[in-house]
Amino acid sequence: LDGDLLAVLEGDAGTANVITVNANSSLELGGAVAIPAACAPVFAASSSQLIVSGDTSVIELAGDFNWDGPGTATTTVEGAGTLTINVNRVDTGDDTYGGTLNLNDNADVSINTAANLWTMAGAINKNNAGSSTVAGDTVNVTGAITVNAGSLTMPVTTLNPTASVVADGTLVLGTGSAFAGPGSVPGTGTLRMAS
Repeated sequence: LDGDLLAVLEGDAGTANVITVNANSSLELGGAVAIPAACAPVFAASSSQLIVSGDTSVIELAGDFNWDGPGTATTTVEGAGTLTINVNRVDTGDDTYGGTLNLNDNADVSINTAANLWTMAGAINKNNAGSSTVAGDTVNVTGAITVNAGSLTMPVTTLNPTASVVADGTLVLGTGSAFAGPGSVPGTGTLRMAS
């Protein structure tokens, strides 16, 4: 997919298909979309973007999902959309996501890996009113979490000293979370520890 071309897929992406999202291009998945091959979506550039507005799942426990492409590709889940990722690893060779995850409105994600742990080295942005949830496995945050509005509920989360957290809405860290950093949490909102 090149330039401003936007593909909207509804249904099954197929087991043998490869969808390459090139630089400055977006792939929008609406409706109920199942991607049974983790290697099927290819984010070729840091400016590639995945947009989920329906119920999308990427499920292949034997396959690595190169979620952030070359390192910083963007995923936006919007409306009441849900993105479920059940894969061996969220990135080729490791479980580190360096991209940007935008959760707009009441969007949710669920991330599960073979190691039951993944690292957010990029950014999570909760935008607009509404409630969003990051569910699934434990997340190790070395990047940034920004709650611009509404509420964001996380699973078991470790905030490392390198993490950056801004809460202008409500951020809820799941039961068993660890607050190892950052030194301050700016914003006009609320930080809650569920435990």
